[in-house]
Amino acid sequence: MGQVGGLMEIEAIAGMSMAISAAQTEAAVEVAMMRKAMEMEKVIAAQMLQALEAAAIMEQEGVSVRVVDMLCIKPLDEELTRRCVEETGRVVVLEDHLMNGGLGSTISDFLMDNGIYPKAFKRLGIPQVFAGFGSGEELRAKYGYDAAATVDAIRAVCGK
Repeated sequence: MGQVGGLMEIEAIAGMSMAISAAQTEAAVEVAMMRKAMEMEKVIAAQMLQALEAAAIMEQEGVSVRVVDMLCIKPLDEELTRRCVEETGRVVVLEDHLMNGGLGSTISDFLMDNGIYPKAFKRLGIPQVFAGFGSGEELRAKYGYDAAATVDAIRAVCGK
């Protein structure tokens, strides 16, 4: 089959808030912030790796997938979002948290408000439920946004 454009938006945001008591020194705060940043990098790396692996699988099937790393919801990179949708016509949003109010919602709001209508749009992430407990891998499998589901979503938006 010929090349079919695809777009995958990636979002992985770990909470950056922390309680700081007056007793903490600057060094302690700096260490806590470094630990939090390292945790965030691990989350981002895991999601990006999953997206890149899905793109490689799709490439073997003759489908070219554009992987875009969107690190924040606000402000949304509107120029990049518009260009990607206009060039590919398809969007798959992979979120490692609740989908409602996340990156997929922000992208769909922007697209609809600006009269930009992709051929296909799919969000993957946790539905609006209490997610429960488990490892990231267990939750991704439970709610259908693991590596296999990512590949299936790309196939679906490409009509495969």
